[in-house]
Order: sequence, then structure tokens, then C-alpha cells
Amino acid sequence: MSEPPQLVTALEAGKCLPRLALLINPFYPKDAHASFGKHVLTPTLALTSFAATSPPHWWIRYWDENLLHGHPPYTPLPELVGITVHLTFAKRAFELADWFRRRGSKVVLGGLHVMSCPGECAPHADALALGDGVQIWPRILADCEAGNLQAIYTATYENQYREDPAPSRSILPRRSFLTNASLIATRGCHNRCSFCYLATDGLRMPYRMRDPAQIVAEFEQSGEPYAVFIDNNLGSRRDYLGALCRALKPIRKVWSAAVTIDVTDDPALIREMALAPLIWGTRWRQLRYRKTLEMATGSGAAGSVVTAGV
Repeated sequence: MSEPPQLVTALEAGKCLPRLALLINPFYPKDAHASFGKHVLTPTLALTSFAATSPPHWWIRYWDENLLHGHPPYTPLPELVGITVHLTFAKRAFELADWFRRRGSKVVLGGLHVMSCPGECAPHADALALGDGVQIWPRILADCEAGNLQAIYTATYENQYREDPAPSRSILPRRSFLTNASLIATRGCHNRCSFCYLATDGLRMPYRMRDPAQIVAEFEQSGEPYAVFIDNNLGSRRDYLGALCRALKPIRKVWSAAVTIDVTDDPALIREMALAPLIWGTRWRQLRYRKTLEMATGSGAAGSVVTAGV
């Protein structure tokens, strides 16, 4: 849990399989004394969303090193490797990128760290994806296939989020996750908390929503009894959260999400959340100890949530 898989050193450069793309979520060290469960709770939504935009003549493979299944697959060598990069595992992402490039694969790096530090990432990649990867990925595949891969691809977050395709969950190793129904109903947040990546200088991510009916359809099509919303703050707009709760209530499936504590200012909304049914997690800015105390005593905002049955 603390060391990534060793990369094979004896393998020489070889012929890459055309129109094979490997999407990798790199390894990052785990605390051996903490729960391992959160690392395999749900798959990364970014990579499965990219897969959904891929043309059918491309073979898309998915590999999450944090599932501890060993070395990323290299037989056959992929023509293209897409790696998501966050600060937490940037060093490992660069190791993987360099390894595949030495053996002939083209490598595309994307993610928050690439947006923040493109100059650091560029030496390890054939192309950088800056911005909304769902818009960029089809262009990258087309250019790679034509032998015309560009150094930088950019996109904004200004498109209508409801027009994005649902993630492609067929590429996932189902038994490796608690649930493969990772959902996202909204992008962005109206808050700009200092600890959140949305507060990064130069990052503009307007608040966007999918229709509640789209979310219900994705949840039902997943075949899962439980889903995790990975929205930054599902309660950023209370009217939308209420509409989503009402849409989800009839399917009687359990789901969890993160919201800010100010949703407790609306008792009717809390009741909607309880009826959905929702497992509620809060982003309580710098008030963790107070939340623990209130949960124990049933007082204050946390107590109102418990009383409502969330």
C-alpha cells in the first residue's frame, strides 16, 4: 500500500497496437493504519467519461494502480496512453509516462496538476490536455490516428454539461470496487473555499448541472444498489438538490454525497434528503470537532439532520 508496482526494466521498445488506448489512474501511497476502502470505493469518473467519447474502432482499456493488481498492462503495447495527474501522485504519473514513451507509446497527460503546472509536465508527455478532457479526448484520438498529435489541447468548462455522454462503465473491473456507480450531477460550486481546487488562480469552472432524469437513468442503468456522487458540493443550489432528491426517491436506491453544512438552514430540504434516501457527508469548513460533538449529542445542525433520518 505504500509502494507502487515495480516497472519492468527489461522490456524493449516494440510495435504498438494501433487504436489501442490505455487510461491509467496512477498509484499513490496509502496510510497502512487508515481504511483502504475509500481508495476502492468508486472508479475515477474522468477516465470512464473519456472512454464514453471514444469512437467504436478504438479499444479502450482502464487501469487503476490503486487496486493493487500490479504492473499496468503492456501486452500489447498501446498506441496511446492517457494518464491523469494530481499533485499527490505526479511523480508516479511521470514515471509511468516515461516508461511507456521509451517503449514507443504516445502519452497524453491531463488533470489538475497539468493545468496548474504544464511546464513541469510537458517533458514527460507527447501531448498535454488542459481543461475539460471530455471535449478534448476525441480530437486527441483523431490526431493520434492521423499521426498528427499536437503538443497542447485546450478546452474550457463553458459547454452544457447535460450534453456530455454518460460514463462508459463497461471498461471497469466491477469486482474491484464497492460500486461502479460514481455519479456527478453538477460541476463547480458557488463557494470558493481556500482548501478546494476550485479556488486555484486562473481556474474558471462555472456551475453546471445535468437534468435529474439523466442522473436517475445513469443510476438505474448501472445496475448498482448504491451510488456515490463525487460532486464538489451537491447542495450548492438547494432547489436543484431538492429536485434531484425527488427524482431519485421512486427508485429506492441508496446514495451518498458531499454538501456544505448550510443545507441545514432548510428543514424541508433535509427531509427531502432523508426520503431519497441519502447517506449525507458534510464539508464543514474548519468545524470538524463541532460536528463530532453535535453528532454525539444530537444538537445543532448535525442534530437536525439525524432527527430527519439522514
